[in-house]
Order: sequence, then C-alpha cells, then structure tokens
Amino acid sequence: MVELNKSEAVSLFHAKIDGVPQFVSYFKPVHRALLSFDGQATGRQVYDFIAEHEGLTDEDKAQVNQNGRPTFENRAAWARFYMTKAGWVYSPKRGVWALTDKGKQSEELTDTQAVALFKSVATKFRGHEDEATPDEQVQPDDVQYWFVGTMWWGDDEPDQMSRFLEQGTS
Repeated sequence: MVELNKSEAVSLFHAKIDGVPQFVSYFKPVHRALLSFDGQATGRQVYDFIAEHEGLTDEDKAQVNQNGRPTFENRAAWARFYMTKAGWVYSPKRGVWALTDKGKQSEELTDTQAVALFKSVATKFRGHEDEATPDEQVQPDDVQYWFVGTMWWGDDEPDQMSRFLEQGTS
C-alpha cells in the first residue's frame, strides 16, 4: 500500500503546479491510486480512490464541468491520457487503467517528474520530439479553443464560409 502525505492531499482540488495546467497535479494521485491497486484498476476505482484519499471535500466532488462531468474526474482522466502518451499507463482492456513497467518503477511521482512528463508529451503533440517545450509555450488553464464548421444543413446554401468571411466571424 502506498503511504499518502496528508498535507499534500488536503488541497488536491485546488492544487496547481506552477507553469502547467491544473490536471498535471493529478498525475501523482492517479499514480498513487494505481499503485494501491497493485498497478491496475478501473477508471471508477481510480476516481473513488482519489475522492476518498486525496482530501476532496463534498463541495469539490460536486463541482462539474460544462459537460456535467465531475471536474476532479475530468482532471484525473486528462492525467491518465498524458501518462499514457508518456508510457507510464496503458489500457489492457476497455475501462481498465494499468501502470506500465516504467510507471511501476517509481514509488512516488514527484512534481518535477510530473512537469517533465507533461512537457515531453506536449512537445510530441507539437511535432518537435527532440526539442523541449519552452515554458512560455505551455498553455495556461484558462485558454479555450473552439472548433466549428461552416456547413449548415436545411439551408438553401449549406456552406456558410463566404458569409463568415464577409462578416469577419472568426
């Protein structure tokens, strides 16, 4: 069983490692949860472990994102995604999260390792695997991106691109 640092766990929901998105603070709890289940658990087991052992209040657990999903679960899912891309976690079957050999090697993931893990994956997403991501290029949590189309069905003219360009819609 992994020993938890209670002072660290008290404020997980509000914890943020400087210079990276808030979900990076969930790398350690996801890692701890998987270690506590001998390296493999369902997403639900990981979420429940975090809710129980990482000091989340009832108010923290009640916070939902715009899709109605609990915010802390969404952050843990993003942590898992990045940990998977970094080779720390994999999915042996649908709905199951498991530590790779690389993920099992570390007894406790540090903030420094979490930041390095995040930056290495962010660098790969940008297509520059051999370069480190400069700190000033790490996007803050409050940056939002919207992807929209220009095709509308049911109109006489379904492609709205020309109208968007004329009106300066971006």
